[in-house]
Amino acid sequence: MKDQILQVQQLYPQIYVACHADHIKAASSHVHLSARDSGILAHFRDSVDVQPSKLARHLGIARSTMSQALKKLTALGYVAKKKNPSDHRKLGLQLTEQGRNAMQAASVLDYAKVEILLCQLTAAERDSALAGLALLAKAASQAMLKEKLKVVN
Repeated sequence: MKDQILQVQQLYPQIYVACHADHIKAASSHVHLSARDSGILAHFRDSVDVQPSKLARHLGIARSTMSQALKKLTALGYVAKKKNPSDHRKLGLQLTEQGRNAMQAASVLDYAKVEILLCQLTAAERDSALAGLALLAKAASQAMLKEKLKVVN
């Protein structure tokens, strides 16, 4: 395990440094997104309705802060409100095509640099790399939840 931890510590920074985008202030950006806004959008998945309270809890921010951010993202057309098909009393949120494009434009990882990186791999290698990243992201989400549960208890 110690060697695997070392590999993650060595490999992730190489990807980050190679693909890191220059930071742009929300006001001067053509998509008007802050790093926090982009981070919120990055937690949306195309086929899954996001519940604001769960997203706020996951990101460790106050519901009121999340509400303000989502109001802005909805006004910009990046997020669409959608009724839950199984419970019409609940409201879900979904990333729009415009939101996906804005998130990519404001991402901490530069689109063109990531594209260059991925183009150096075969299709099978890209699938393996993305599957590995998805597993690490899943573990990160679970670790964040466990840490928050410790704070509550």
